[in-house]
Amino acid sequence: MEDAVREFGISYPVGQDNNFQTWRAWSNRVWPAFYLLDRDGRIVLLREGEGYAREMEGAIQALLGLSTSRPVGRPGDDLDLSRIRSPEIYFGAQHLTPQDRAQSPRRGEAAYAFTGDGPRLNQYQLDGSWNREEEALVLRSERGGLRLRFSASKQHLVAAATRGGRLRVSVDGSAAEEIEVGRPTLYTLHDGTAYGEHLLVVEAEMPGLSLFSATFG
Repeated sequence: MEDAVREFGISYPVGQDNNFQTWRAWSNRVWPAFYLLDRDGRIVLLREGEGYAREMEGAIQALLGLSTSRPVGRPGDDLDLSRIRSPEIYFGAQHLTPQDRAQSPRRGEAAYAFTGDGPRLNQYQLDGSWNREEEALVLRSERGGLRLRFSASKQHLVAAATRGGRLRVSVDGSAAEEIEVGRPTLYTLHDGTAYGEHLLVVEAEMPGLSLFSATFG
């Protein structure tokens, strides 16, 4: 966390919730979630997911008694997410897994192998030995792979590698590109412009690689 704060030049306070105490206290369900409180500590606006920057800014201005006639936000604040057909995917055991049922997904460590032409839309397949922990899938074998079919124009992966390394990533059979993975953060694996169905293939040679979630844009 400290490295990220320095890297992005963040000067305002940043809170951590490593034990999910705040998450549970607020009965939070999703990430991201936005809570707006008034001076009395009452929740006056709650929005789950992306796409509410202008609404939040307008509500903040109203609470502060500022003029609501001025423009709210900036162009591009709220992206059009209506063409994304894939939900956020979590790899850990805390959530129901969309792993291909033909692979008999399970908690703990298991060996998997790719089958057929890949998973159906919004599902994934694994290759290699992986340990499904509470929050992540962790690669145990020397080599491993992930095949994920999604419908969007961009694909991001929240991941970490204890010793660092490179992922080989290809989309729809394209030539593989290498993505450097190290500290836990969000990595962009596919930054396309065409909305539609795509097959992502990830190959890794880094035991200890942790996959937390996949998001789309």
